[in-house]
Amino acid sequence: MNNTPEYRAYLCSPKWRLLRWLKLMQVGFKCQHCGAIRRLDAHHLTYDRFGHERLADIEILCRDKCHPLADEARRRAKAIDTFMRKIAGNDWRSQITDSEAAARFDGWLKGKK
Repeated sequence: MNNTPEYRAYLCSPKWRLLRWLKLMQVGFKCQHCGAIRRLDAHHLTYDRFGHERLADIEILCRDKCHPLADEARRRAKAIDTFMRKIAGNDWRSQITDSEAAARFDGWLKGKK
C-alpha cells in the first residue's frame, strides 16, 4: 500500500500533515518505541481507515531504527496470515494462536532452505 501514487500523494496532503503533527504533539515529539527525538515518521498501525485515520491508527517512530523494524514486523505478520489461510482457511485465528502460527510458519521457512 505504501508505495502507490495515491499513498505518496496523501502523505503530502495538508490533512496527513496535520494528523502527523497532532500525533507528534500527543506523544511529546519522540519515538514511541525508543524515545529518539530526531527523524520521526508517522507510521500506520492499520490501513483500515486510510484517508480517515484516527490518532490511534498511527504511531510515531524514528526513521532509522524503529520504523524499519515495524515495517518488517508488518510484512512478517502478513506472510504468516497468508501462509495460515492457505493451510487452515480464512478463519484460522479461531483455531490457532498467533504464536503457534508463527512457529508453523518458521518451520515451513526452515524446510524451504
